[in-house]
Amino acid sequence: MTTPEEQVVTSFEPDQVIAEWFLSVAVANPILVDVGEVLAFALHPWTFRVAVAAAVVVTWRAGRRRAAAVFAVTMAFGGLLGLALKLTVQRPRPVWGDPVAAELGYSMPSGHSLNAALGSALLVGLAWPWLVRQGRTGVAVLLAGVVVALAMLDRLVLGVHYATDVLVGASIGVTLAVMAYRLTSRVEPVTP
Repeated sequence: MTTPEEQVVTSFEPDQVIAEWFLSVAVANPILVDVGEVLAFALHPWTFRVAVAAAVVVTWRAGRRRAAAVFAVTMAFGGLLGLALKLTVQRPRPVWGDPVAAELGYSMPSGHSLNAALGSALLVGLAWPWLVRQGRTGVAVLLAGVVVALAMLDRLVLGVHYATDVLVGASIGVTLAVMAYRLTSRVEPVTP
């Protein structure tokens, strides 16, 4: 539980209620904590940074150089923006008497959620021409959404973020990806 002093800084009542519910579920179901720890590793921000970097190289070699450059810069900018916002907002992470997991640094926005949303959306955007040709756009968007949802739930189950932290992180990631996609689609129209 948070102390009264921390609640003044961090507490938005729905956030606190949601965080306490997730903590109670995690404590009652240790397997969820184990799954959460695996997801935290698999869906780490660097996983998405490396995946986008690889996709950027493939896209560059395919001749879509503007898209590759814009998406690479967007991924880097997203990481820096997340860090800058954490340092600006300085929201403490949830504090529990018996935590199921612990993280260092500030809480708002969730870096895992931001990078999962940004990385997944950029990967779909980079693959979009191929996905259109294959008729797989719906599957790709659904899969990206599942990945982002898992990253968000993971942070809540482990008790290292509040719900608004993960929602803000994912919203920033999607917004940046949409901006990058719109910027490149004006110059490189998507054709099947």
